[in-house]
Amino acid sequence: MRSAFCFGKMRISIRLADPGMAMKLAKRFAELAPGIETDTVNEDGGEYDFVITEDDLEAIFPVSEALNRMEGQYFKRTGKRLQRANKGPKGLFIFTSGTGGSGLTAVSLTFARIMAGKLNGRVLYISGDGYGQPDYLECVKVPERQSMELMYLLRTGADPVVGAYLSKDRYGPLAISLKDPDRETLLGIIEGSGCEYAVISGRKVPIDGNARIEVINAMDRRRPAPDPDADVTVYNRGQTIPRDEDSFTWDGQDVKISMSGDFALQVGKLFREVMDEYGYGRTWQNGA
Repeated sequence: MRSAFCFGKMRISIRLADPGMAMKLAKRFAELAPGIETDTVNEDGGEYDFVITEDDLEAIFPVSEALNRMEGQYFKRTGKRLQRANKGPKGLFIFTSGTGGSGLTAVSLTFARIMAGKLNGRVLYISGDGYGQPDYLECVKVPERQSMELMYLLRTGADPVVGAYLSKDRYGPLAISLKDPDRETLLGIIEGSGCEYAVISGRKVPIDGNARIEVINAMDRRRPAPDPDADVTVYNRGQTIPRDEDSFTWDGQDVKISMSGDFALQVGKLFREVMDEYGYGRTWQNGA
């Protein structure tokens, strides 16, 4: 990760059978989150905010994801959000849907555009449902290399220049489209992009974030059971093919999202809801 969390009085205990591995993890935590106190002596009895054991290795690593979980524990304990360094990921937002045609791409990409404008920061948009340019993307920077190659390099342990694989939307976000990326690939792209925020959309997203938003088409009778892990549920009243000429425009080749239309206005309300730390868990219905 390119920057550090700033933890206040956070104590963690690393209880592993291999003391060498425990020291390596402690060193990595110190690099990513300077200021936290790490204990590797494996002695019980102390009070810690976060404990890592052998059973956790598969569940929470790499370290960057462990830090996200630690942030959640800090919020539960203190009721406060952690401040982070000016560079690097400040927020990760997951958009999912149980069916196709829900409006997932339209909602999530518009959310990323609004985030880039409102927060004046570098935003990465990742579509996890296929290769090629994401729908509705208005590309002003064509990637130099194909995303399929990036996935291969990351899975083989290489250290590619992630920026060479990213498109740029005219409204600010950098973007990439992948096919069913695994957790390690997603983390590698997020960390390598140098972006402050990331928005990931897909039917299956194998990573946790600051908020998980489920998009459901209110008119779809295939509607599955609600995602139990979703913090916010969006009931999209639009259709599979957008027909609202105020919200969606046609340039003769592609349908584009109007950022001054009613749809973008409603996603702006969703943005404010999600960014409000007390808004998690509410249900919001858009009017598009």
